[in-house]
Amino acid sequence: MHAFVTQWTTKPGHLNTLASAYKAQLLPQLEVAPGCRHAFVVAAERSNTLFTVSLWDSERERDANPGSPHHSKEAKLGRHLTNNPNQEPFEVLVRAGISSNGLFARLITLPVQADNIDAALTVYKEEYLPLLQAQPGFLQVIWLANRDSGTGWGMSFWSAREQMLAADQEGEFFPKVLARLAVYFHDKPEMHYYNVI
Repeated sequence: MHAFVTQWTTKPGHLNTLASAYKAQLLPQLEVAPGCRHAFVVAAERSNTLFTVSLWDSERERDANPGSPHHSKEAKLGRHLTNNPNQEPFEVLVRAGISSNGLFARLITLPVQADNIDAALTVYKEEYLPLLQAQPGFLQVIWLANRDSGTGWGMSFWSAREQMLAADQEGEFFPKVLARLAVYFHDKPEMHYYNVI
């Protein structure tokens, strides 16, 4: 499976308008596009940042998708943005949990070079994925990687914000995971929180 992740940075006060316009104009095209398995939107109003994510059966179908940023001008979304949207292709390494995205999302950057991806993935899947699935409020996790750029995302979805944040406290689940995987990273991971809209 493959994915596109697009980051949109909006003008102050335009985030919800852009999200609504994207969901009305571009998301319906994605939902019927050949090979599209799922698409969703997460947003953080405090930082005027919106991420749109689409999951695809193949690279060919992904690359032909109608939700690419070059369609944003046609959809008249550009007037809400401070700059052009940044889109990056990814390979889906992990998708586990129930299909619902939940209400809240944690996005963690995964700066792993191609040579280390498979080793990091083995550690994660064998040691930590079962523990993550047992966390209160957890619904789904998606791991994305771009082997060429050494970039990636870990996206987890939760039913309650409090339960999502509880897993990040010192000594709890996510600090332990990131400490264990640190040997595979070429940069420090960053963690951000979003609402699923």
